[in-house]
Amino acid sequence: MQTNKISDWIYQNLFVLLCGIGILLWWFLCRMIHPSVPILIEENNPVYLPIVGYISLACLSLPGIVYLFRHEFRELRWQEQLQSIGIVMMLSTIVCRPAPYLRAQIFFFAFTFIAFIASQTREWRKQPIFYYACWIYVICMSLSLLWTPHSREVSTYFNRLVPLASYSLAFAFVSLSKQNYARLLTIFWHIVCIACLLCVASGIYETQRLGFDLSEFIQFRKINLHDYFPFQILFAWSGAGHPSYNALWIMAGLTCSFYLADKQYISWFELAFGCMLTLFIVIATQSRVGSVMWLMIVFLGIIYCLRKYKYVLTGILVLSVGSVLAFCLMHLDAIIDLYSDPVRERIFRITYDYLHADPWVGCGLGGMTYEHMEPVIGYEIKDFWPQYPHNQFLGDWMQAGIIGLIVSLGIVGIGFYEAIHQRNFIGFVYMTAVFFFMLIEMPFRFLGGTTIIAFFLCFIFGHHNALNCDKAPDMPACDSSTRTK
Repeated sequence: MQTNKISDWIYQNLFVLLCGIGILLWWFLCRMIHPSVPILIEENNPVYLPIVGYISLACLSLPGIVYLFRHEFRELRWQEQLQSIGIVMMLSTIVCRPAPYLRAQIFFFAFTFIAFIASQTREWRKQPIFYYACWIYVICMSLSLLWTPHSREVSTYFNRLVPLASYSLAFAFVSLSKQNYARLLTIFWHIVCIACLLCVASGIYETQRLGFDLSEFIQFRKINLHDYFPFQILFAWSGAGHPSYNALWIMAGLTCSFYLADKQYISWFELAFGCMLTLFIVIATQSRVGSVMWLMIVFLGIIYCLRKYKYVLTGILVLSVGSVLAFCLMHLDAIIDLYSDPVRERIFRITYDYLHADPWVGCGLGGMTYEHMEPVIGYEIKDFWPQYPHNQFLGDWMQAGIIGLIVSLGIVGIGFYEAIHQRNFIGFVYMTAVFFFMLIEMPFRFLGGTTIIAFFLCFIFGHHNALNCDKAPDMPACDSSTRTK
C-alpha cells in the first residue's frame, strides 16, 4: 500500500521531478564545462545566439509533442486535432520574441480555416461579447488614423492592433471539447514552467561565465549588477525585452495553474512548485508590475481553491493579511523606494498637460511624438518623453480623444462582464491582472503585449463557460452535444 502511494505521488508529480533533474543537470554541466561562450551576443542588449533560440524552442515544444502522441489526442475529431495543433504552436511560441509566434500564427490561422471549411455544419455559433468588443476597439482606434500627423507610421501602429481582431475572429470558428480545453491549458502551464526554468538555466550559465552569483539578483529594488540588468541575463535564452511584458505570459500560466489544480489536472505540489518558480522570476528580474500581479493572482487563486472551506479560508486570509502588513512595516523604506518613480510622475504630468489642451480629438494613432506634442503643451519634452504614457487608458485618450478612452474602458469592462457571466475564474483573474497592468503600462502599443493578451483571452472566453459539462478529469471527453461552443 505504501509503495502504491509513493508511485502514485511520483506519477502525479513527474513533471516537477523532471524539471528538478533538468536544472540539476544544467548546473552540473556548467560546473564541469566552465562556460566561456556567451548567450548574449551584444553587451547590455538581450540578443541571443541563434543556436540557443533553437534549443530553447525545442524545450518549449516538448509538452505539445507529448500531447500529440497521447491516445486522448488521437480520439479527437480530425478537425479538432488540426485546431489543437495550431493552438499548441501558438502557446509554445508566445513566450518567445515576436519572430517565432508570428510564424506560428500563420499555421494557426490556416489550420483553423481548414477545419472550419471541412466541417459539415459550418454554422456561426453564438460568440462571447468580448469578441465584438475587440472589433469595436480596433475600429474606433483605427478611425484616428484619419488625422494622425505621422502617416508613415500608420502600418506599424495599426499592425499592433490587428491581433485583437484576428484572434477574436479565428476563435469564432474553433470548437473544443472541455476535456481538450483543459489539456491545452495544462500544456500551456507546463510551457510557462519550462520557460521560467530556461530563465534559471540562463541565469546560472551567464552569471558563472561573468564571474558572479545569481543570488545577487534577488533584490526588492531596481539595480544593475556588473553593467547588466537582471532581466538581460535571465531572458538571454529568448532575447526578450522588458520584464514587464514577459510577466504577461508568466501570469497567464499562473492563473491557469489554480484552475487546473482545483480540477485535479495537476497536483497541489506542482501548483506550489510553479508559484515559487514564477515568484523567483519576477523578483529576480526586478519586475515591479510582475510582483504585484503575482500577489493578486495567488491571493485570488487561494480564495478560489478554498471557496468550499470557509473556516480554513478565513484563517488563511487573516494570516496572509497579517503577514503582508508585518512585511510592509519591516521594509517600509524599500517599498516606498520601489514604487516612488519620479520618471513616471513626470510622464503623467506631461500627459495631463496634453489632455488638458486637447481632450476631444487626440493626436491620432501613433502621433504621440515630440514634434506633435511640444507645440500643444507649450514646452520642450524631447529629453524625457518616451512617446507614450505608461497607462493604456491615458494613451488611448491621447491618441483617439474621448472615444479612445471610452473604448479602452469598454473592452476592460466587457472582459470583466464576460468572465462574471461565464463564471470563468481564469478570465476574471487574468482580466484583473491585465487591468492593473494597463494602469501602469501600455500593452496595446507593443505587438508582444497585444498578442499575448488577445490570444489568451479569446481562447479562454471562447472555450470556458457555465454551460460546460462538469466531469472529472479521468472521465471521457464530452460528446458533440455538450461542446463548449
